[in-house]
Amino acid sequence: MEYKNQQVADEINRRNEEGSITAEYIRRLRREDGPTPSIEKASYLADFFKVPLDYFRLPSDAAESSAVVQSVLKELNRFLVERRKSDENEENETLRVLARSARGLSPRAKPAP
Repeated sequence: MEYKNQQVADEINRRNEEGSITAEYIRRLRREDGPTPSIEKASYLADFFKVPLDYFRLPSDAAESSAVVQSVLKELNRFLVERRKSDENEENETLRVLARSARGLSPRAKPAP
């Protein structure tokens, strides 16, 4: 059943306080380029249609979540690159210390090639 905007607004205002939502606002929400409802208004609509609040999760929410995930992945990648550089520097330093130590060994202490 398709409800008219005024029916939805009237029932929401009856259940909550008068002026909680207007038919015009509901009309704008139904447009593709309409506003993003506040949590309060989305909860009124979810209650009216008897659906969970998550039902009104919008693509912009998914895009925002995706942007956060991408940001975290980018930062993680940066951390891993820095960590590899640090590990390489530590390995190189260890090799330098071993080489300096090996130079100081007597010919008898050095392994045969």
